[in-house]
Amino acid sequence: MNKYTWKFFYNNCKEKNNEQVRLSKTQKSCDHFYKGFYFIVATVWGFVMMKDSDFLPPYLFGKGDLSRSYENYPLINWPAGLRVYYMSTMGYHLHMLLHHMMDHVRHDYMEMMLHHLVTLFLYGFSYLTNMTLSGAAVMYLHDIADVFTQYVRCFCETTFETATIFSVVGMTITWFYTRILVLPFVIYKVCFAIGDIYHGRNFYSLSFFSVHLCILYVLHIYWFGLLLRALSKFLSGGKLQEASDEQKKER
Repeated sequence: MNKYTWKFFYNNCKEKNNEQVRLSKTQKSCDHFYKGFYFIVATVWGFVMMKDSDFLPPYLFGKGDLSRSYENYPLINWPAGLRVYYMSTMGYHLHMLLHHMMDHVRHDYMEMMLHHLVTLFLYGFSYLTNMTLSGAAVMYLHDIADVFTQYVRCFCETTFETATIFSVVGMTITWFYTRILVLPFVIYKVCFAIGDIYHGRNFYSLSFFSVHLCILYVLHIYWFGLLLRALSKFLSGGKLQEASDEQKKER
């Protein structure tokens, strides 16, 4: 698919002197352009699948309440098309794990490996234990900020500084809202405020679910701190590229 975007990003790449570096940055811009398109599709898809459900809350642009995601548990009713959405987005994250394992080791290799493993565990675990409605809401929540994250990585290697700044602002706002403000409330609602869904049985799936969601939240706080440090450098007179380099440490 790069044949449709390669020439555009090659011609507008910041690097003009070193051909090898220019080719590498062009490849990076193309890759993240398509990843951004994937997250746009995934976000819209998730919203369409859940917008009329009774479990997507207003703070995620729905009309329901997350507590209803466990009604009649473990016998839940899948909204039409949600299973395909669930498995398709899980396939993307499986691909990213395999790609990460085969890619060269970077400075943030272990953090990203932890992120990929925890994400896939949450996908598989929620699917096997029928916690898929709350799981789908968590997946959708994460995809929103990733749209802007991918386009920061895409445009920071180009001469389009306005597009880069717009993407950075969008990422900062959506990351803070969805992953710093909303996510802990979602964790509380789906893991701690739902009462006894096991009818007195000693089943510990919610404990595993909550621990792994909390690991993700800690990673989000860490990466958001890197983002704020990058913005601080930029606002204090640093180059946009220097600020953008910090984004490579994010999801």
